[in-house]
Amino acid sequence: MIFRLLMRGGAVLALALTAPALAQSGDAAAFDLRAEYAAMEAIDVSADPSGYERAARALLQKAETERPADAPLHALIRTWIAAGLGGQGKIDPAIALMEESLPLAESWASDAGHGGYLAESLSNYGLLLYLKGEFERARPPIERAVGLLRADPASDRENLMSTLDAYSNALWQTGERDRAMEINAEAIALGQTIDPTPGNLATVYGNAVFFRRGMGDVTGAIAAGRDGLAFLERRLPADHPNLATIYANMGVLLRSQGRPRASFPMLRRAFETIEKAQGENQTSAFMRAMAATSLAASGQTEAAIAFTEAALPILDAQLGREAERTRRARTLYVQLLGQAGRGAEALPLARELVAIADATLPAMHQGRIETRIALARTAEVTGDVGLADATMADAVELQAAIAPRSHPDLVSARAYALFLRSRVLPQEGRIRLTGQALDLLDLLEANANRDPGAPLTEDQRASFGYLARVLLDAGEDDAAWRAQQWSARNSVDDAAAAAILRRFAADESLSEALAARRAVLVERQALLAGMADALAAEGSGLAGIEQDLAALDSRLAEVDAQMAAAGLDAARFTPVSRAEVSARLADKAAFMQLTEVPGGTLVAAMTGDRHWLYLVDDAAGGDLEAAVAQVRRSLDPARPDTPFATGASAALFARLFPRSVADAVMNAETLFVSANGALGALPFAVLVPDAAKDAFLVDTVAIGRLPGPPRVAAGDAMTPAASLFGMGAIGGSGAVDAMPEAMPEIMRGGDGGLLVDLPPLPNAASELAALASGFAADRQTILLGADATERALAEARIAPGSVLAFATHGLVSGEVEGLREPALLLHRDDADDGLLTASEIAVLDLPAQWVILSACNTAAAAGPDAAGLSGLAQAFITAGAENVLATHWPVRDDIAAAISVATLREAAGGLAPAQALRAAMLAVRGDARIEGAAHPAMWAPFEVVGY
Repeated sequence: MIFRLLMRGGAVLALALTAPALAQSGDAAAFDLRAEYAAMEAIDVSADPSGYERAARALLQKAETERPADAPLHALIRTWIAAGLGGQGKIDPAIALMEESLPLAESWASDAGHGGYLAESLSNYGLLLYLKGEFERARPPIERAVGLLRADPASDRENLMSTLDAYSNALWQTGERDRAMEINAEAIALGQTIDPTPGNLATVYGNAVFFRRGMGDVTGAIAAGRDGLAFLERRLPADHPNLATIYANMGVLLRSQGRPRASFPMLRRAFETIEKAQGENQTSAFMRAMAATSLAASGQTEAAIAFTEAALPILDAQLGREAERTRRARTLYVQLLGQAGRGAEALPLARELVAIADATLPAMHQGRIETRIALARTAEVTGDVGLADATMADAVELQAAIAPRSHPDLVSARAYALFLRSRVLPQEGRIRLTGQALDLLDLLEANANRDPGAPLTEDQRASFGYLARVLLDAGEDDAAWRAQQWSARNSVDDAAAAAILRRFAADESLSEALAARRAVLVERQALLAGMADALAAEGSGLAGIEQDLAALDSRLAEVDAQMAAAGLDAARFTPVSRAEVSARLADKAAFMQLTEVPGGTLVAAMTGDRHWLYLVDDAAGGDLEAAVAQVRRSLDPARPDTPFATGASAALFARLFPRSVADAVMNAETLFVSANGALGALPFAVLVPDAAKDAFLVDTVAIGRLPGPPRVAAGDAMTPAASLFGMGAIGGSGAVDAMPEAMPEIMRGGDGGLLVDLPPLPNAASELAALASGFAADRQTILLGADATERALAEARIAPGSVLAFATHGLVSGEVEGLREPALLLHRDDADDGLLTASEIAVLDLPAQWVILSACNTAAAAGPDAAGLSGLAQAFITAGAENVLATHWPVRDDIAAAISVATLREAAGGLAPAQALRAAMLAVRGDARIEGAAHPAMWAPFEVVGY
């Protein structure tokens, strides 16, 4: 969605206009509006639209009193009033006033001194129509405004920049996407030359993010957003209202890429910035509704409902119930009510949405499809699967009439419709759906692999989950397992693909082909984005679009064939067969992948010779997330006296492990687990196989964590590590005291310290010394305190097969206000801020056999797709590490030291990584010298993460 504020109305040009305007009105000395105009011109309509309107009305009152017959001058001033009304969200009155005033304004157009005034009036009129969703009507006046300004060499550059931005929006909405991006780039280049930097440049950058995302260029969209923020945050006040535009678009982009927790702070900054300057209005209300989608995606449904309920009355009052923004916000509200179990309340609202869309939108409008999908989802949660099935079939029919077969929206709609159809059919009917499901699975895979480095979207992930359910119900276990792997694809897979593509881009012999491939992808996305306009063109239709897509796909295939020998296929995500997994498992090893899918959790379990695939149905046993939360509440390290929830843990084990699977796992020596969602945040070591026995699962079997199916042999012992490189930050916030001015404001307090109270780590040095004791003096390097810097790590040569150990604090994304990714706390120096973030780790070359993270929360789940890993653990794997010892929650440093040292000692003695950790856990649990060590809150958070 594009986010704009109305520009400064007539204020940009008014000083130049006042003199000729008054001259035409008679004696300027006898009729002087300069004082009233100066008061109005001092008000920024984007910051104080009501004040601007009041000042403009005062100006009009004097003009009408002293020059009652001067209608053109009155019309000029009324356009300023309309700008003030528009800035307050009073769109209909503003449009009416503009349409009343513009005919009189035309009489000024013959005077070259008034061309700029007419241009701005036309531009603001077009913007008002744009906000009403009347895009075809909006484009001509804005287009004319651009022509007038370009023809006038004396035109104000800021006004031209703003009008170019409005023009790019109109071009985008009427289908000329490439031209829109060209005009947007022209507006950015112009805005960068203006001093002081105009606040409206933030809007232009925000649209650059939106346009590139709409063209399928996710990498370019993120880069545009970062470039814009880097440029603007150095030149505009931190609370400038127009920064909301770029914050909002970056937030939407992050959420669409499955990063709701990262997107919410951006969206919150967007609406807070608007409301601080203007109070609540339709723009900030819509941004609140979008922030609600991020809250919902991160599991905060009630908070999302509250956000949307606050936004809807403002949107209704300022835009009307039929406006696009209002419809989208109400569609979200209906879906949120359904998620919260309030389907009976949501169902009539969903029916009303469909009726409004059908009555007000063109037959080919996506809104008619979206409202039907919302009705289908609402009907499903109320138990009316028949209504959901029929409604979704209708939505697919509408979508198929306007979209080619491979269009992502149509494929997603068909996947959901097929899932609903399988719910209403008997078993024989479900089997007959197999062909359709396999066809959709092929289409989904092809779409996902066209851009190997792009993360799955929310819709893609959900669609793979729907197909996994359909294929499982049809008895097609191999195909269901294939769909499950796609649904569970996580950020480790994404990072690996991105790393391969970066290597391609750095290779001169391959970079040109990669750029050509990217250009074809962008062209393909542009074709899909402009689909409605292509269909409307004379002589065109779906057949023509399909032909164009086939031609583009043929070009992609030619480029891919050239690059295949260089390893392009390695960047593509490729599911593995269950037979391949079994072949990679060591003797007496088992693997389980647990994936959230619609209505439950799909579990694939494998040993060397047996396979299982089954659904843990939420309807049959309740929400697994609630069960996991109950167990986690009894594992609070700050409350070590809390009794462990043995009964809840045993019940959870019974649901996840049917008898035959439980028997196989209990007879194994090592269990490898890959889990997403709530189960990704649960250490399986604390599961209780039998409530009648005082024993945990780890007492019987070692447990290792994987981000997905094993890609190499899993469960074998490793050769002893050859060397150790350790870093330890001694002390708490003192590690980064006296921060430089470049330190992000979020990490600075009033006295220059951290905004978090970090305790000292008295055992950091002794822990690293104990780890190093197993290595010869020339095979160990330990950096402490001021020596433990980011630069020191970047310059170190970490040898393959070595140990890389950190004894310091770990910060989770969101633990510190504004910290958008997890980080390890090192010592700052003149070059770095002391925060070693996940993104900084991922680009290093760290081929260590072991990475020891004796810090807090280094394996905690970082999002809905995080396979029980934080960005820290996955970043080290991306950087080349084989095994990462990390933690799910805060740990005491004495216990961290004991388990870390014992794990490496056991591994050096010949045990495989998971087995070494198990032995260390059992030893620490039984060590009476360590206070409280027997409670699982103390030993259970540790996991070995591998790949």
